[in-house]
Amino acid sequence: MTMVAEQVAVTDYITAEVRSLIGRKGETMVASDPVDRSSVRRFAQAIMDDDPLYWDEDHAAKSQYGRIMAPPLFPLHALRRPGGTSDPLDRSFEDSDYDGAGDVLGRMGLPDVPIPQQRLLNGGNDVRILGLAGVGDVIVTQSAYEDIYQKNGRSGALIFVDIVTDYWVQQDGTALLRSRQVFIWR
Repeated sequence: MTMVAEQVAVTDYITAEVRSLIGRKGETMVASDPVDRSSVRRFAQAIMDDDPLYWDEDHAAKSQYGRIMAPPLFPLHALRRPGGTSDPLDRSFEDSDYDGAGDVLGRMGLPDVPIPQQRLLNGGNDVRILGLAGVGDVIVTQSAYEDIYQKNGRSGALIFVDIVTDYWVQQDGTALLRSRQVFIWR
């Protein structure tokens, strides 16, 4: 028995408007609160890392940093919703199809990519650790579109959006992380 592969008609969604986003930086995003001991402790407990640098003031004071520091990946989670603002998932009460993922680019300070695809997949992450944030630091981020391209799969077009985000300390510019994330829309 011979199987015949179905041909799926594919549109090129990488228009001039989409290409113009490549290299574009989003707005600078500033954490609503400085790094605090309680958040660092809870994060360290969540990742099951008992390094006393994250909770013991005496130990931290004798370290090369001289104060309590956050675990290396803490900045990835530092931009939380400020108090008094609406919860992004409130929309799910009115729209049963809403999953909260559709607004991901806006939460990164980037404009939407004008494509019709609605389903979102995580295409992978790569994080380079450059430094540590400490208690009292205010974390700042800025994202940029590194690349946007299309691959055609069996089910149609897949749009790959490669985003690089830099994290640093507002007070002195200390680099903390460089994160690369690939989103796939289909």
